[in-house]
Amino acid sequence: MPKVKEMMTTEVECCTPLDNMYEAAVKMRDYNVGAIPMNEGYVFCVAFIF
Repeated sequence: MPKVKEMMTTEVECCTPLDNMYEAAVKMRDYNVGAIPMNEGYVFCVAFIF
């Protein structure tokens, strides 16, 4: 069975608290993902937008 680190994406696209919902939706569409993390500063994840 594969390890989690083998299945994870290393180049993760994210939003910031300053982005609006339209920008988040466009990133989700462009990257074909169903959720996108919201980072504050690049230090830690503060939320996921589904």
